[in-house]
Amino acid sequence: AHVLLVADYVFLDGEQLDGFGCGAIGAGSTTFRGDRGDEKLVVPSYPLRAEIGAMMAPVEFLAPQLRLFGQWNVPSSHRYTTPGGQELDKKQVGTGLYLNVGVELSVLWGNFR
Repeated sequence: AHVLLVADYVFLDGEQLDGFGCGAIGAGSTTFRGDRGDEKLVVPSYPLRAEIGAMMAPVEFLAPQLRLFGQWNVPSSHRYTTPGGQELDKKQVGTGLYLNVGVELSVLWGNFR
């Protein structure tokens, strides 16, 4: 799980369509569990995220929102536990590249006058 501090900026403010950009930074950790014994990989990281999107308000109480995002989880240290229970540190495991890209679709309810 990650916690992010987010800043949005509306660059297009229309009657029924708004365009926005977003930047975020945070901290957290991801755990990958193996299917053999005690095997797992724990990766504490600092995510950097960028988004661009649009929100449409076709009616007063409903607003669909579409976002395109890219996120890089900058790893701080890896801890790998072998299936036999031996713990290896970052020097023994090496580094990784953890990138996420995607599309998010949300529907917001509220007063969009």
